[in-house]
Amino acid sequence: DITLDACAPPTAVPTAVPTAVPTAVPTAVPTAAPGAPPAAPFTSSCGPFPITTGNANMVINYEFGTVNAADAIQFTVSATSTGYGAIGFRAAGMMGGMTNIDPIAFDADQVLDMAQTTGMTPPTPDVSNDVTKVSITNTGGVITAVFYRLLNTGDAADMALSKGLMLNFVWSFGNGKVDNGWVNHTPTQRGQADITLDACVVTAVPMVINYEFGTVNAADAIQFTVSATSTGYGAIGFRAAGMMGGMTNIDPIAFDADQVLDMAQTTGMTPPTPDVSNDVTKVSITNTGGVITAVFYRLLNTGDAADMTLSKGLMLNFVWSFGNGKVDNGWVNHTPTQRGQADITLDACAPPTAVPTAVPTAVPTAVPTAVPTAAPGAPPAAPFTSSCGPFPIT
Repeated sequence: DITLDACAPPTAVPTAVPTAVPTAVPTAVPTAAPGAPPAAPFTSSCGPFPITTGNANMVINYEFGTVNAADAIQFTVSATSTGYGAIGFRAAGMMGGMTNIDPIAFDADQVLDMAQTTGMTPPTPDVSNDVTKVSITNTGGVITAVFYRLLNTGDAADMALSKGLMLNFVWSFGNGKVDNGWVNHTPTQRGQADITLDACVVTAVPMVINYEFGTVNAADAIQFTVSATSTGYGAIGFRAAGMMGGMTNIDPIAFDADQVLDMAQTTGMTPPTPDVSNDVTKVSITNTGGVITAVFYRLLNTGDAADMTLSKGLMLNFVWSFGNGKVDNGWVNHTPTQRGQADITLDACAPPTAVPTAVPTAVPTAVPTAVPTAAPGAPPAAPFTSSCGPFPIT
């Protein structure tokens, strides 16, 4: 006699059941703790610049930029070494010795912010690490480290840096790990010099203007690429040749970092206002390093009486300017050095003189019977197709 198993369910109970599940994501964004390196990537704005070491075993470059909108400096340092490499800063004029150097050291695995030196003893890691490692490579006996720090870390043990600062720059390389067992360099594994960090002063050309002819929806068009060294706006304009001076009867196009606008013809020294009919199409706008570059086009003949009709080979008076403010709100007249004009002749785009060696005999069997055209006053709806240019306007 047997009793078949009853297959009763297990009597064990789970040891723990979560009692609450977070229902909301914290709204605060974590920030770096005091003394911690910045949490965001470095964005370069100036450089790179080399620091001459006179030693092929140590190659150093730096560049200025920002981290979380705070001014920063990034170094790319290559050391021919099986151990470590190091750089450091101190006040200009302190040649010789190792006193009061603010060092940063690296090996094949790590980059460390080091405490200021007090003599010939190798430095130790700083209590507050204000240096961020970007990358380290170790190839063919050369260790290359990329790292950055804020110009002013807020740490009294770190030297405050700035663009255009003169300082004593120190470098070295040798054996051992930077946090354990490194040894002093030999006399040929070190160097120092008073240097001046680049001031990052850009000698920019105020306005760079190029144009090209082409088509939009099979209609003849002209496209401009205009760069203005400006924190406000840039503008170009056309009027009949020979009308030098003043601002009367200019057909302007203006742009800022956000928009390109077809402007109404000028009547005097008052800044123009947007045209009732916008016949200009924005392609792109970039704003980098204080230079706004706008690409835009319009038809040669927009059909708008307020727009000057353009054509290949046309002689006209070309006007440009830049200044402060937005093009649709608060812009102000340029200064005398922020404007220019000249009579120019647009390129005629003459076709090549060579004659094709063979003329096709076949004729396409079908030709579109209608080509869509832009509505009166509306900018062209299709992209610009270049056929001639670009040409500079000096």
